Amino acid sequence: MPRQRKISYNYKTSESIEKKSIKPVIYFLLLFFTVFVVFNMRNTTTKASNVLPFNAVSDEPQTLSELSLAIRNRIAEEEGTYSIRFEDFGTKNAFGINDEPVVTAASVIKIPALAALYYLAEQRDIDLNEVITIPESDMQRWGTGIIRYQDAGATYTIRELAQVMMEHSDNTAVYVLANRVIGLERLQELIDSWGLSNTNYLENNISNKDMNKVMRMMYSGELVKDEELNVEMMGWMDDSDFEERLPKYIPEEVSVYHKIGNEVRITHDVGVIDLPEKPYYLGVLGIEIPDHEHATEVIAQISQMVFEYQSRMNQ
Repeated sequence: MPRQRKISYNYKTSESIEKKSIKPVIYFLLLFFTVFVVFNMRNTTTKASNVLPFNAVSDEPQTLSELSLAIRNRIAEEEGTYSIRFEDFGTKNAFGINDEPVVTAASVIKIPALAALYYLAEQRDIDLNEVITIPESDMQRWGTGIIRYQDAGATYTIRELAQVMMEHSDNTAVYVLANRVIGLERLQELIDSWGLSNTNYLENNISNKDMNKVMRMMYSGELVKDEELNVEMMGWMDDSDFEERLPKYIPEEVSVYHKIGNEVRITHDVGVIDLPEKPYYLGVLGIEIPDHEHATEVIAQISQMVFEYQSRMNQ
């Protein structure tokens, strides 16, 4: 009997020792597995965040770099090439996407023509009330505008020509103003004196950075210091026949001083959006564009993205 108890005792002791030996191993394995899983989850999250740096707010950029990236993503799959330039006039923060190359201006070239006209009017070299008679030889019976539908001999004041040049993108008006009122040589001299090194009126060339610069100078009163003249000049760009691009998704109470440009495979719009406390320049130039109507909507959507960003920064 004592022997049997001893055998029984030894058996239980062996079982107890075995259980005590296994438990630490199991605990260690569980701990190791838990650490491994947590580490990999953190590593995966980090990698994902590197791929999509602001995925959670991709539709609402919170910084200028995020806005630039969002716009790059928006145009990445579009046909043709887009030149984009943004500048906040208050903070001077800016970014550009293909904003330095020289491109065909189309009717955007009318912006420096308007600036030159009012600059010279302030210098009293030009009388905006002078009446101009338009002969057949000056009629540009193509493209945009309203004067081309009139008979030769129609009369306009210089001020009226400035108005129809911008509001209706009138080609006859800009021809008369540039050639007969300002003078082509003097116009280019002024363009050069303003530091618009990539803008050539006769060759119809501009860069987005040049348009940013001249529109900042116009808006700020640097070019035309007389407030009444400056307000009038900017006002001709506030309400045009072409409001389906930059202004399309902007509230009506916000002024958009802008000028579009159209030509074969060319779709442009550049301007100043006069958001209270946060005015800014936005230029979108579309080059080698196969679908004009689609590009028009692309410009409108980019403008909406920028306006919403500026509005958030203004809160």
